[in-house]
Amino acid sequence: MQAVLLWALLTPAWAAPDWPEEGRLVPGGPAEQAFEVRRATELAGRYGTTPEMVGSLRALGLSWIETECAVAVSSRAARPVQELLELHGAGMSWGEIAGAYGFMLKDAVKGAPARRRRTAPLGRENSRP
Repeated sequence: MQAVLLWALLTPAWAAPDWPEEGRLVPGGPAEQAFEVRRATELAGRYGTTPEMVGSLRALGLSWIETECAVAVSSRAARPVQELLELHGAGMSWGEIAGAYGFMLKDAVKGAPARRRRTAPLGRENSRP
């Protein structure tokens, strides 16, 4: 009992357990699961595949960017995703894989510039430095 009390008194506040920040998804929580389903459905619709395929790529440990690259190249090259994953696992980048099939990765990823474009901070649209 005294040891616990002593630990509580001597432990700095910054060493307290990490609680999720406001607006951050709790890993495995219902909000994160809903986001995964919504994002998988969006990618599947964009590239003409199924949400299950996108989910299986995520289950393999691919990031959302890698998942989109895999699905985009597969769709554009009309090749199975498994074949592309083998090439990627052998050390080829997604750009190199797309190049091997005769196109650039940026041409396969639909809508990338518009979706990822940076915007000016609020109130500074027309200002100059």
